[in-house]
Amino acid sequence: MSGLVDLHSAGSEQHRNDVAEIRLKHQNAYKPWPSADEQELLHRFAEGTSVQSLSEEFGRQVGAILARLEKLGAISAEKRTRFDLAPKPPTDSDRTL
Repeated sequence: MSGLVDLHSAGSEQHRNDVAEIRLKHQNAYKPWPSADEQELLHRFAEGTSVQSLSEEFGRQVGAILARLEKLGAISAEKRTRFDLAPKPPTDSDRTL
């Protein structure tokens, strides 16, 4: 039984490390959403702000922005899937010389 406890502890530590790494780029990743942020997200999305810009503005991953917009009723699950599957703009590392 102690082997399971050790495995669970190792998994928890890895999860904390993964979250810490993600937060280097998205400082609010996996944190609760304050209601004021939810309202601002809805407002900015209604203004036409891109999901990528919202991701940067709110310090959250694109998937988190889409999930919150779906939860708040601003987009459907189908539209969320289309966003998730949309081609991503190339990064510098994707470009070849």
